[in-house]
Amino acid sequence: MYTMLNNQESSKYDLYLPGKLVAALHYKLEAEESEIMLIYCEAIETEEAAHHCTELMRLAAEDVKSRRLKLTITCPIALKFMEMGKICRSTAAVSSRMVHDDQVSSAAGQNQLNVPQ
Repeated sequence: MYTMLNNQESSKYDLYLPGKLVAALHYKLEAEESEIMLIYCEAIETEEAAHHCTELMRLAAEDVKSRRLKLTITCPIALKFMEMGKICRSTAAVSSRMVHDDQVSSAAGQNQLNVPQ
């Protein structure tokens, strides 16, 4: 069973299986704007890395939703899972709007998921 901890001191979500860290999702929190930016995801445990990252993205999206934060994603792995519909499957109330680089050049490589207030 997975456990996700919000390591605020290091600005990352850490995903654990009993006794070991298996993945981490680094973020930048802009408290004044109530916004969190997912920067990159890394699989520490390479066995089943895709499954670990999928679970980490799902849990992080649930946390963002519960905290009513606007979510900006620059992490290519997170974007991949978003496009495959894996992140928001269990958070059906999340309304997503993707702003792709080729659509808006001012997005500077960022894509956004707006979480309803």
